[in-house]
Amino acid sequence: MEQLNEPNLLKKTLVTSDIALGFTSVKRPKTSNNRKVFVNFRDWFDSDVKERALLVIEKIVALGHEVEFISTCQGISSYRDDSKLHDEIINLYQQKHGNINYLTANRAKYSSENLISYLSEFGSYYIGMRLHMSISALLAGLPVLNFGYEPKNIGVLSSIGLEQYAADFFGPIEVMESMIEDMLDGDYSEKTKEVHVALTKGRELFERSFLTLNKEMELF
Repeated sequence: MEQLNEPNLLKKTLVTSDIALGFTSVKRPKTSNNRKVFVNFRDWFDSDVKERALLVIEKIVALGHEVEFISTCQGISSYRDDSKLHDEIINLYQQKHGNINYLTANRAKYSSENLISYLSEFGSYYIGMRLHMSISALLAGLPVLNFGYEPKNIGVLSSIGLEQYAADFFGPIEVMESMIEDMLDGDYSEKTKEVHVALTKGRELFERSFLTLNKEMELF
C-alpha cells in the first residue's frame, strides 16, 4: 500500500468509482410481507468466517426473517464457489438449532441482469461480505449491509453516501448485530429512499469517471 503513495506512481494513477455502479437498476415489483434477507459469505484465509456468519444468521432469524444464501460467483470455475461455504454454515446452524426451515441455499447461476432481477423480485434486504453482491442488491432496490473483508467495501459505500451501512466483518460482533437490528427493524420506506439517492450518486460517479478517463487518454 505504501508504494501507491509514491509521487511517480500517483502521477500515473486515477482513482475512479466501481464500474458496477453503472449497471442499469431495476424497478422493484410491489410485494407484500416479504421477509426474505439475501446473505453472502466468502472464505478469507484462516479466519473464523463460518462462526461469525452463524452469529449473523442467528440474529436475522431471531428478528423474524427468512434467509437465502446466494453468490455473485456465477459458475466461474477458476473462482471460489461460495455455495460450498454456505452449506457449511447451514450445517453449523442445523447442528446447533436443528430446525433450518428459515434457511435456503440458492445454487442457481444467473447472468448479471437476471441476478439483479431475481434479487428485486424475491427479497427485501441484502446482508453480506461481497462488495459486488451489495452493489447488485442496490441495483435491485434493496437496502444493504456490507460487512467487508477489505477496506474497499467501506470505501465504495462511503462514496455513494451509505457509509453507515458498511463495517468490518472481523470487527466487534456486537457492532454487526446492532446494525442488523437497526436495518431490519427500521423504516423500510426510508431505507429504500436512501438506496435511490445512492444509486443516483453512483451513476454520476460512474459517468464522471469515464469522462475523466477520456480526458486523460487524450494526453497520450
